[in-house]
Amino acid sequence: MRGFNLEDMPTQSASLPDSPTRARTTAATTDAAAANEAIRAYVRRHGARSWGAAERAELGKLYAAWRAAVQRNLDAAA
Repeated sequence: MRGFNLEDMPTQSASLPDSPTRARTTAATTDAAAANEAIRAYVRRHGARSWGAAERAELGKLYAAWRAAVQRNLDAAA
């Protein structure tokens, strides 16, 4: 299985709104959604097999990327 890479996550291609706060919030929301989809795709590809240590570690990296994106979203909204 291919590892997760933040550079592989889709980014927003449309022009961002004028407000810097709105732009940061929009980008963070997009990052969180992309990280969430990466987790879902990884779990789907894994299937019903038992999770080995390397697979759990990879899933942990995906969760960490998602948590970071959600935190950025919260920070941007504050």
